Amino acid sequence: MFACTQLSAIGDANDEERYYHELPISDSDKRAIYKLITTMAEKNVVQLGFKKRSLEKLGDQIYHVHPMRFFGYIFSQPELVYGMYEIKKSYFKWDNFVDGMSKKMREESRNNNLLKYVPGFSKSLDVDPNHVSSYLRNHDWEGFIRYLL
Repeated sequence: MFACTQLSAIGDANDEERYYHELPISDSDKRAIYKLITTMAEKNVVQLGFKKRSLEKLGDQIYHVHPMRFFGYIFSQPELVYGMYEIKKSYFKWDNFVDGMSKKMREESRNNNLLKYVPGFSKSLDVDPNHVSSYLRNHDWEGFIRYLL
């Protein structure tokens, strides 16, 4: 009886982790995310002003990517993690990034479409699922991003 219960629990954990990995993200989505983050990180505020329209197009192109998958990709790529640190150094860049992502996070939260991805997301990035869940439950989107940094 114990072995069956234990196997069932393992199966459930794998199912929970699988939800995250089933979220779609294509190679073109990854390229667009890479370009968005590296451009924001490398360009100064004036240069970003000239690139505003192209950055908005990139954002529109990847809007369909679930935010957990979006952040999972970013924080699994060392160059993009570095880019996030660079973005965080600029109040203007950071504020705009957080504002843009908060909209998508609120939308997914209203649809009860965040917490079920925490086990797979957390395992893929080796972060504490309890911390991740806490930020998401409290709608602390900026805290969530800062935690990942």
